[in-house]
Amino acid sequence: LKLAVYKSLVNNPYVNLAVEEWLFREKPKETSLFLWRNCPTIVIGKHQNAWKEINIPKMEQEKVLLSRRYSGGGAVFQDLGNTNYTFVSPAKEYDKHKNNRIVIRMLRSFGLEAVASGRNDILIDGKKISGVAFQRSPQAIIQHGTLLLNVNLGRLSTLLCPDKAKLLSKGVASVASRVANISSLVPRGVAAPDHERVCAALHKAFDEEYGQHRRTPCRDLGLKDLAALPAIARSARQLGSWDWIYGKSPAHKHAVSNRFPWGSVEFHFDCIGGRISECPQSGASGASTGLAMFSDSLQPAVMDAIRLALSPGTPFTAQAVRDALGQVARRLEAAPLSGNDKEECLRQVADISSWLPEALNAYN
Repeated sequence: LKLAVYKSLVNNPYVNLAVEEWLFREKPKETSLFLWRNCPTIVIGKHQNAWKEINIPKMEQEKVLLSRRYSGGGAVFQDLGNTNYTFVSPAKEYDKHKNNRIVIRMLRSFGLEAVASGRNDILIDGKKISGVAFQRSPQAIIQHGTLLLNVNLGRLSTLLCPDKAKLLSKGVASVASRVANISSLVPRGVAAPDHERVCAALHKAFDEEYGQHRRTPCRDLGLKDLAALPAIARSARQLGSWDWIYGKSPAHKHAVSNRFPWGSVEFHFDCIGGRISECPQSGASGASTGLAMFSDSLQPAVMDAIRLALSPGTPFTAQAVRDALGQVARRLEAAPLSGNDKEECLRQVADISSWLPEALNAYN
């Protein structure tokens, strides 16, 4: 049995998830423990819909990162008050209960009695302090989880909330759970565990579970160490890309509407992979588009031009829609319209441009 312990010295979620993937792909014969934590980040499961799980505008406003992992499961908020642990085992030697025992043994060293329960959770006094997810291949299995030491729970509750707009999804919605910080549960007289102490206790519990009488050496992974591993850099670039984070979202629909002095408008978006899809909604050009529009405006040229600008493949983001509407204004400015009609068309485009991008963000 070959045991290994790794600890990340960086807080970048894309790099840390890339290290997991490196261990999973390159070290499948090791039984390893990887310890890490991230700067403020939301991590969603491989098949989740980012638009359904997250208050995206608030996330961007607070400069919280978004990451999509390779494993399944639900969305989690992480900051430096959270410790992540990853067990990587050869597939034939994988034992979920053994891994859970390591975490429970670690918690017991701080005077806490925990149990593995239900949907892959670890509970203390009925409160969830850790959630677990999995990734499998014929060669190896990952079991990884979070440990809520002293996470900003207020941020967690405002960032992780399903939208209230007309968003329909075939993705997996996170199960709302009652969570608590470990720091609030430790017995009186016991110092609340921090990241370094938890890492040391997990390392010790790992060795004890596998009957190691000597401490398994821990390999610290700093930026210089990681730079020497090209596979990690490649994976980190993919994990940080828009196409991976948003483009892997399942099909969803979104509808917004508003009324202006000149009339009402409705926009119905069909999206796949984070982009406006090709659906049987015929635009003015006869092309298929994942956008259906309805309006009682007396200037049909406005709606026709917007439909052409928001073509299939346009990212379903406020900035992409804002850029497309900017193109509409420039095209109408150059169009052969009479003075009054042109002025009215430009006014309507300006009104829609001020409203629509924000409406796509205003989920909560």
